[in-house]
Amino acid sequence: MEFDETLDDIMRRFDVPGLAVTITRNGEPVFVRSYGYADREKEALVSDQSLFRIASLSKPITSVGILKLIQEGKMTLADKVFGAEGILAEEFPEPFADPNMALITVYHLLTHTSGLTNSGGDPMLAGNAATAREIIAEQLLNRVLEHQPGSTSVYSNLGYSILGRVIEKVTGKPYPDYIQEEILTPAKVFGMRMAGDSIEQQAHNEVKYYQPEYNPYSYNMARMDAHGGWLSSTGDLMRFMALIDRNPAIPDLIGDNLLQATYLGGDTWTHYGSLPGTTAVLSRVNDEYSFVVLANTRYNRSPNRIADEVSDALKQKILSMESWPTEAEQLAAND
Repeated sequence: MEFDETLDDIMRRFDVPGLAVTITRNGEPVFVRSYGYADREKEALVSDQSLFRIASLSKPITSVGILKLIQEGKMTLADKVFGAEGILAEEFPEPFADPNMALITVYHLLTHTSGLTNSGGDPMLAGNAATAREIIAEQLLNRVLEHQPGSTSVYSNLGYSILGRVIEKVTGKPYPDYIQEEILTPAKVFGMRMAGDSIEQQAHNEVKYYQPEYNPYSYNMARMDAHGGWLSSTGDLMRFMALIDRNPAIPDLIGDNLLQATYLGGDTWTHYGSLPGTTAVLSRVNDEYSFVVLANTRYNRSPNRIADEVSDALKQKILSMESWPTEAEQLAAND
């Protein structure tokens, strides 16, 4: 099948050890395929049960957690996060280095328009000793916003870590527990979990990560929870996707009005996840089709290169497909 040839070519050119793909049509899988090695040294193959770090694909999961709380009337998009009126007023008391921190809203954090930037380096990826809360407190005490909240979009891991703490404050539960209980379990997503830091902490069915230039096992994954800490298989990610794809075949967990308030309301959207040893893509192609791709390396010279090529190739082929392989044909291809 042409999909196989295209993906085999990308894997060969970028030395990708293992890769998994699931494509859905109206919420149901029409193409499920695994390629290459979960662990080269053990000659263990990737399967549809393989778990991968999904890096920033954790952000849509956190977004849905926030939107569900808004839908339930427990907070609003306009709620302040810091300052006297903020959700986290008690956890992070004033004064701040920049009084404008008190202007940041839930919506600003969701849409990366809080004014927080990575100038001087991403604070969520610096060192491993500090907790997420300690990093947030340090940033509030020492950082000056580079943009007025609401004025400029700048991608921020820190912003989504803060949203994880908002979820904990509003629900009284640890972030992973709330997501598991209120978002994933109702969608029959049972395999997703927080990633460990080391090979010794690998989950059952988790792949090994490969990156010659950097050590993929040098990160505090638990600290990255709300912005980059989840593990998933492709199947579980697509079951999650069905909650937010705005396709009526499977009812969404979040109302259309709230989805429209974020990029999840776009006619087509694609979100990448990237870490040393990780390439991840989640895409809503159109009203019918969505797909996910997970791999256990990335191309260091251009970290989004694999994601770009895979995403472009799959979109092109999905839109040109006239028929899909039967379940028996897919099983045979994965054997």
